[in-house]
Amino acid sequence: KIKAGYTNGVRVQMGKLEDFINTSCVTSLDFVFREDDDEDPEDKLMELLQSSSDFNQMSNFLSYQNIDYRYQKRYRIKKLAQIRGAVKRSYSYSHHASDSTIAQNILNSNPADDQDDQTDTNVLNHIRADEHTLSTSNRRDNLLRDKEVHDIIALLPHTSSIQDQADILHYLCMNKGIDFEFEHNGHHVTVRDLIQELYNRACNQRVWWCVRHCAGMLGMQNKSIAQSLIAILAQQKQLTIGLPPAPREHVLTSPITFEQLYNTIVAATGNDPTMVMLTQEILVFLHIFISTEPQLFAGMIRIRVGLIIQVMLGELKRTLQSSDEDTTDHLLNLSPYEIKCLLHIILSGKEFGITEHSTKPPPELADLSKQERDMRIIRNEIKEASTKKLSVHLNWGDHPSEDDDDDDVGKHGQWIRRRRLDGALNRVPVRFYGQVWQTLEKCKGIKIADYILYNSLTQEMTQEEIKFALRVEEALNRVPFTEYRQLIVEACVILTSIALGDNRFHLDEIISIEDIVSTANGIFLQDQLASGGDATKCCASGNPCGSAAGICLHFYDSAPSGRFGTINYFLRALLKLLHVDETSVCSIS
Repeated sequence: KIKAGYTNGVRVQMGKLEDFINTSCVTSLDFVFREDDDEDPEDKLMELLQSSSDFNQMSNFLSYQNIDYRYQKRYRIKKLAQIRGAVKRSYSYSHHASDSTIAQNILNSNPADDQDDQTDTNVLNHIRADEHTLSTSNRRDNLLRDKEVHDIIALLPHTSSIQDQADILHYLCMNKGIDFEFEHNGHHVTVRDLIQELYNRACNQRVWWCVRHCAGMLGMQNKSIAQSLIAILAQQKQLTIGLPPAPREHVLTSPITFEQLYNTIVAATGNDPTMVMLTQEILVFLHIFISTEPQLFAGMIRIRVGLIIQVMLGELKRTLQSSDEDTTDHLLNLSPYEIKCLLHIILSGKEFGITEHSTKPPPELADLSKQERDMRIIRNEIKEASTKKLSVHLNWGDHPSEDDDDDDVGKHGQWIRRRRLDGALNRVPVRFYGQVWQTLEKCKGIKIADYILYNSLTQEMTQEEIKFALRVEEALNRVPFTEYRQLIVEACVILTSIALGDNRFHLDEIISIEDIVSTANGIFLQDQLASGGDATKCCASGNPCGSAAGICLHFYDSAPSGRFGTINYFLRALLKLLHVDETSVCSIS
């Protein structure tokens, strides 16, 4: 049965262990409880906690069993008003879920300026110095009087909500420091002790946003992230931490120590403890995927963790039609396994958020709160998407796989979503940069978003040189909209296919890729008007749909192949710009 490839319905493969090691990855998340061979994790936790002499006195400090509801009613609301939401306000990604924000961050990035950039100690020290100055100023301005501190601490044992307890502890940590000590029942207790207690409670209840936030405040670290960086670099990829532009986004092009990498993450996330932990999680999962499924990263010269988190937020926001703040909450409430599955969905291009769960929630969810209902929908979507086959990435020049569903082309929103994903991930087809280099040999230059790649680059750099690829990326990153960026890439592929397919092709002029896209869009609208297509409801009838760069939304959502496919229109546009009669060449089916 093992040799046949299936055992009890499970796909298996037989081979030598030494052959499997190179394509396998075994790692863990250090801040999440792990199960040892012969020891129950709960027993291990209790043994660890009971080793503290103050455990018995402290273990019930945050317990909701001792709530005095009269005290809670007359006092709690007044004091909590000034600190409620402290944790959410600390999120550095809470306003980065929209497509426009992703576009602006991509526009602000400039890979050519930092192609040789390493994690500069002076830059990190400068950032830390600024943060320290700001933190010191905030503490001085918001210094709590002793009575206020005592009153806020007194709220903790009278508060049942993990959210409220986390807000209180975050407020105390930011204003008094994590090692601030006070007296409780004759025993000295620190804020760190209480955060540890809340962390243990959140782990047991699987309140994942609280687990991540408490772990971040406690400075917990995943020791394996340095190995994750090495695995990514070994695949000839670069890694960036944080959101564009530099110096907030840090480019890593060579191995660094674990301490340096952790400090880079802290600096890049603006000391946001939750995002420090989420970034480490994603690095661990990237290590797993690049070791076991390297094809997921084909066409990506840089793996940008900050933009990946933004894409995750964007997918959840699109699925639930929620606000930026709620979307951030939903993402952070996912378990590590669900984060891993969502990351795989993003990288593989699987369909997500278009099932009946997202459009028509089942009746059994009607009695749940909005947050619980949204989380149930998200988990259903992730579960369904994880079981689907890999989607077809935009490898222009290849037609969609025969394994695809027959109605894929007819799914509204499918292709614009794929283009947005690939644009945000900076994904290009395989051998794209080399083909652009070869095309530059046959023309004076290529113009993308007012940036010109001159043919002199072919004398300065080799075809496969990383510096040339980064120069092309610099031009592409000047395009502010992700879906428009991918149309630019698609048009470049058509141009290179013609240039490399005909030895007679040579132009003594600069070719504007944006002109090709604009002309193709115009031809598309003419065909739509003649055939009564969907675009007659907007752009073809003189009513612009307001999509990115003035290109019709229906053109963005067109499949590459077919009569109304983008390949057809890019080819026709190129022939028109080159003043070649379409009737003199073969028709395109």
